[in-house]
Amino acid sequence: MIPNACNACGKVVLELAGQHERLDSYYLEAGGPPAESAGDWHSKCLRESTVGGAWQRARLRSFTDVRGYSVTAELEAWTVIADPRRGTRIGLATHGALLTLPRAVEVVPMLGGAYYRERTSDYNLHLPDRELIAEMQRALVRDGVCPMSQMFRRLDLGSCRDHPDVLADARFIHDEELREEWGPDWLSANAECNVFIPAELIPFCV
Repeated sequence: MIPNACNACGKVVLELAGQHERLDSYYLEAGGPPAESAGDWHSKCLRESTVGGAWQRARLRSFTDVRGYSVTAELEAWTVIADPRRGTRIGLATHGALLTLPRAVEVVPMLGGAYYRERTSDYNLHLPDRELIAEMQRALVRDGVCPMSQMFRRLDLGSCRDHPDVLADARFIHDEELREEWGPDWLSANAECNVFIPAELIPFCV
């Protein structure tokens, strides 16, 4: 599937933790977010929008009233909730973003907060730019890795990235078994990128 366009800026939204928000229509109800705002967003675009607050309230309602999550803490910019069965903690930002919090051992301090390394097996990337896909496929075969920075530049996503410094070493990693799934506008690879954690959420990474 070709990635959807951002509801705000219209550019491609890549499904990367900390960079992408999918606001599903099942959250919609009377008095909630406007129906036309459902869809895919860059996290940064959602933070800069006027609908984020409504989505935060709708998501919080769904997690607590429907899924049984409990509220662990209410901070100035975030509400922390927990899954009573698994203990997983999630931060819901006042601007609507959702961040699943990692274990404390995965947290690496940095200026302004921290980050953790997100690893995804079998990341499927389908883009209408065949030239870009071919370049990335060649890099994966030749070098074993392909920096995501190449993709960000070609897709003009520089202004859409949230905390772009954490993405400096984001990359795709070649897996020969996944090469069988490649096509002229499609590739599959393992993916790695860092995800920013605001300072106020670090104590809730357990």
